[in-house]
Amino acid sequence: MISGLPSHVLENFEAIEYERGDFFLQSGNHCKKLGIVSAGLLRSYQIDKEGNDVTTNFFQENSFCGSYYSFYERQPSFENIVCLTPVQMYTISFARLSMLFKESFDVNFFGRVTIQNVCIEKDLRISKLLQLDAKDRYKWFLEKYPRVIESSPLKYIASYLNMNPGSLSRIRNELAR
Repeated sequence: MISGLPSHVLENFEAIEYERGDFFLQSGNHCKKLGIVSAGLLRSYQIDKEGNDVTTNFFQENSFCGSYYSFYERQPSFENIVCLTPVQMYTISFARLSMLFKESFDVNFFGRVTIQNVCIEKDLRISKLLQLDAKDRYKWFLEKYPRVIESSPLKYIASYLNMNPGSLSRIRNELAR
C-alpha cells in the first residue's frame, strides 16, 4: 500500500517493475505517466550547457516520480529519469488521472496536497543550496535522504548538492572522524 493513497484509487494505477539502469523517462520524450515508487530508487538528471550530467532529484519509496512540467504541460521533458536500483512502481496516465480528479473530491484533494508538497520540497532544496555551506548541505541531505546514501554513487549525490565528488568525499571523511 502506498502511504496515504486509498486502495480503491490504487486500482487505477498500473504496477510496473524496472531493472537497474532502465529509464522511466528520457529527455526529449513526453512524460505520459506519473509514477508512485513502491520500492527502489530513481534519479532524475539534466545535461547542462557544458555537457555535464546534473542530478536534479531522487525518487525513493512513497514518492511521486515524473517530469511534472512535461506531464502537465504535455511538452517534451528536459529530464532523464533512470533507475539506480530495481524499482517497483505504480503508474497512471494523464487521461486517467484527470478523470480521477474530476470524479473524486478525495483524489483531487490528495493530488493537490501532493503537488503542493512537491513544490515545497523544490523550494526547500533551492534554499538549502543557496544558504548552506557544503558540509551543512550534506548533513541536510543525510537527514532528508538517508537511504539514497546506500544506493547512489557519490558523484550523483555531489551533483545534487552542487559540489564536486572530491569535496563531498572530504566532507564525509571529516564527519566520520
